[in-house]
Amino acid sequence: MDTETRRRRVLRPAQDERGSFVRLRMSGGGIAFCLLPPAFRLLPAGFCLLVFALALAPPASASEGADWEVPAGRYYLQTGGYEVADRDGIPFWSEFQRLGGVVNVGYPVSRRFLYKGFAIQAFQKAVLQWQPDAGQAVFLNVFDELSGAGKDGWLYAARSTPPPVQLDERGKSWDEIAALRLALLDGNPAIREAYLSASDPIQERGLPTSRVEDLGPLYALRAQRAVIQQWKVDTAWARAGEVVLANGGDLAKEAGLFPSAALATEQASADPPALARINAYRTAMGLAPARLNPALLRSASSHVAYYEANRGDPSLSGMGLHREQPGAAGFTGASIGDRARAAGYRSGGVTENAGWGPLERAVDWYLDTVNHRLPLIHPSALDLGYAISPLDGFHIIDVALSQGKLAVALPSVYPVDGATDVPIAWDGAETPDPAPGLPRPLGYPLTVAFGATQRVAWKAFELRAPSGASVPIATPLTPWMRAAALIPLRPLEPGQTYTARIEALVDGKPARKEWQFSTRRQ
Repeated sequence: MDTETRRRRVLRPAQDERGSFVRLRMSGGGIAFCLLPPAFRLLPAGFCLLVFALALAPPASASEGADWEVPAGRYYLQTGGYEVADRDGIPFWSEFQRLGGVVNVGYPVSRRFLYKGFAIQAFQKAVLQWQPDAGQAVFLNVFDELSGAGKDGWLYAARSTPPPVQLDERGKSWDEIAALRLALLDGNPAIREAYLSASDPIQERGLPTSRVEDLGPLYALRAQRAVIQQWKVDTAWARAGEVVLANGGDLAKEAGLFPSAALATEQASADPPALARINAYRTAMGLAPARLNPALLRSASSHVAYYEANRGDPSLSGMGLHREQPGAAGFTGASIGDRARAAGYRSGGVTENAGWGPLERAVDWYLDTVNHRLPLIHPSALDLGYAISPLDGFHIIDVALSQGKLAVALPSVYPVDGATDVPIAWDGAETPDPAPGLPRPLGYPLTVAFGATQRVAWKAFELRAPSGASVPIATPLTPWMRAAALIPLRPLEPGQTYTARIEALVDGKPARKEWQFSTRRQ
């Protein structure tokens, strides 16, 4: 990869007692911040309590990074992992967009599957049914289906959904039936207004099938495709007097209307670009691919949302970019670890990169550093999550080191054995300074890492020129990652093959690694 064409410049960072904080300016604009903890620690057990509410499905957050483009569609990890796509002659992706996308329909909560002879896919708010004769998708009358499945008692007792009312519709025209049903809205002006606020109320909500009922803390009306509630008291999901729509697809899923196979999450047909970029480097190194972790996606997304909600706050500068202030809008945790735990991540120590600019460009830039390269290509860095704001490109990449055993050859090294076209020089302007007090430019840095849970005592480092002569190097360590760097003190010679060697005592046993790489010809 032609990394030399990417210009690099690093600014001086702030410091923090929890580790080294690095502020970086990237080519093409943008600044990145990275906090490296001083010691590897397991996160304590614990997770946030998620409150289930019959409320509006959350609209697409400006800071979400959990969905991405796939061939003829999009993959959504927000609800576990489902793809919405145009394939096999059924354009669910196109229809999903036509019907309002995430804002109107919610995130997908199932695969596409056959239901009573029709292809359908369930979403949080509604269920799409493909009508081949009409050549379009329509909303399934999900609450009629639940009634037919004998779920009215459960809906009333558990989910504050009135039972359907029987009206005499014999001999009436469609317009007369519709007028009769729409008159059921007259029992509550706020609910009526919410029903009629849809661009096509009958298409989106279906006809009303119950009267407005007083259910104690709320009023509720049932329609064929929606339940509309007006709450009398403040709740976690609605203020007193507020009107919300129940998530019909979520309810159908919870009630067991659909087969379990249809609800099983599915693999995306393509990785998101930033993850694909990271995994291209990892694959070249012989490492297992990193995977998006829902909890770390939530953690990254929540911090981007916090940044958006508090943009301009003086506390969000320097080291404060990684911290949240209790009581501020969108607060989920003061520190990186707090936010990861609140999001439900409990499997390893977490570090964080923050910056502005396209994620793919940031990944390439990080690979040409030392401290910011290691989190992305560490052999134990199997879980990650990221989010980016569309407002100014502010992004967060949360990376965790797994505690499990690794089925790869260790240590891992970068540049890899046999690498060619390696840059000859590096400006070395990174903090903590990898070679303090030494003149710049330096040679291009090498990094080496063992598994995050291994016990490593480094014994020897060596870099040899083609002649066999030893090349002077600095060898900074990153103990919490069980990692080290070999940084030539002068630029390397172009078009030459160098040999690197490390020796260490790993888990009480001697370990040795020797590898070669060739520098770029001038």
